[in-house]
Amino acid sequence: MARIQPKDLRDKNRVPLKEVIPLPTPFSFILEGNNTCNIACQYCPTGDPDLLKQVGRPMGTMRFETWRKIVDDLKKFPSKIKQFHLYKDGEPLMHRDFTKMVRYLADADVAEVIWAKTNGFLLTPELNSRLGGCGINILGISVNHVTDEGLFKLNKRHVSYDKLRENVADLFSKRGDMKIYIKIADSGLTKDELEKFYTDFEHISDFIATEYLHDKSFVEFGSWKLGTDSNTYDGIPKTKKLVCPYPFYGMAINWNGKVSPCAEDWSHSEILGDATKESVVDIWNGQKMRDFRLSHLNGLRHTHKACGTCEYIEIFPENLDANAERLIDVL
Repeated sequence: MARIQPKDLRDKNRVPLKEVIPLPTPFSFILEGNNTCNIACQYCPTGDPDLLKQVGRPMGTMRFETWRKIVDDLKKFPSKIKQFHLYKDGEPLMHRDFTKMVRYLADADVAEVIWAKTNGFLLTPELNSRLGGCGINILGISVNHVTDEGLFKLNKRHVSYDKLRENVADLFSKRGDMKIYIKIADSGLTKDELEKFYTDFEHISDFIATEYLHDKSFVEFGSWKLGTDSNTYDGIPKTKKLVCPYPFYGMAINWNGKVSPCAEDWSHSEILGDATKESVVDIWNGQKMRDFRLSHLNGLRHTHKACGTCEYIEIFPENLDANAERLIDVL
């Protein structure tokens, strides 16, 4: 077990992105099994059904056939994806075939590291036994508060903190080679509440940390920081940028196969392809993705609904601004 800063989990051997663009294989890949959730966090758009209706975001669950097609497509990339993320806008464990899908992904051998995240409320001894051997390398568990009352205030659902801790302890005992990363989002927690979190979970985790809230895209709908103010979720200073680095090294596929540029496009307002009809490799190398990247390099990020006011751009350690003109020629 180890108390860490969330930034400690970032790859220490990061390749300077400006030197390797265009990438033949994305470094980061997000594949979402479903975008529904069993709780309604006050700092997550998925927890606001009225907002989702307002922006017209579709809700649903990916069919296994679609998952299989996408994973098979990934075998056509020339190398493995460095970081594979099994989460975006929903609670992954709500998908009844989650461990089956992860096993298919792991057996395909298309990723160096497979990450998953969960709020932990669906963990059971039976599910824990399957999670421990399904192929996940790192499982992040988000603990929102340390009392039932605090959880209800943040999640708008009646859940048991003690039951959550009991099931996490059971999972930890069955984890096998999977690493357990437990974190709490500081939504204004007191010093005593934070210390209780560490006391309760430090001995049943491989890594444990405090993260911080950040605003997502469409801040015109309001802030998701709940009145808190911090640097970034993982503790590194924010950096103002014109060009978002993520579309140059990663992509996200939603439950319906539609491709978003990143995890922050919770509204599905920037769709760059359809993996149910197109090859994932073709989408990565395709004209829509290229035009999207060029728009950022040309200073037109604000023309994209999901990008114009997004705060997440300030979190990435990479900065392509000084190389924008050269990269336009490269692309």
